[in-house]
Amino acid sequence: MADNYLERKMEEYRSGKLSARVKSGVSRSLPKGKIAVDFPPRTVILAAAAIGPVCRAVVKSFIDAGCRVALVSASHKEATELARSFGARFYPVAGFSPASLDSVLDSVVEDVTSHWNIPDTFISVSDGKDAEANNVFLTMDYRGFEQTPGTLRIINIMTGEGCDAQGISLNGLPGCSYALLVPDAGDGHASETAALCLYLCQPCGRFFSGLTVSV
Repeated sequence: MADNYLERKMEEYRSGKLSARVKSGVSRSLPKGKIAVDFPPRTVILAAAAIGPVCRAVVKSFIDAGCRVALVSASHKEATELARSFGARFYPVAGFSPASLDSVLDSVVEDVTSHWNIPDTFISVSDGKDAEANNVFLTMDYRGFEQTPGTLRIINIMTGEGCDAQGISLNGLPGCSYALLVPDAGDGHASETAALCLYLCQPCGRFFSGLTVSV
């Protein structure tokens, strides 16, 4: 009987029946041309003087990826609508001077930690012409943020015509830091910027710390 069984299996193999069964049992969870990567959910604080396409795209992308986002902005009406649309938390700030931000960000970090977790991502979105706001983001001490090696991400996004001609120093910032320059902040470039932020926040993004790129 064993010999007959082996002969039948060999005949099925030669005729292609076994191959067909194996092939039919293979399932694809993703269509061709798509890949899946591990993305541990992050706790994000995003500071934006004004709410534009880049800010909206970044908030949506991170929340769609399962992250929690706290939005700090001086544009109260637009930021409130954005937070309600995607389930972010909104913290208003009077302006983006060093004094205004210093008085708010410490309490934001504390509140975010109590409600969610220690924030491990800080993203700023500002106009390239607003030197004061940019200097604030680059000189923050980031106390209260996650300090586990390779975890903390700091992304400084500068938008507007001519911003790619500016030099940005990321020296001295803790964790993994990046500068993204977006001369054209339209919807298309906004989506690309948001996707790049997600990529840099993946575990492998730590290998690109110190990167400055024009989108």
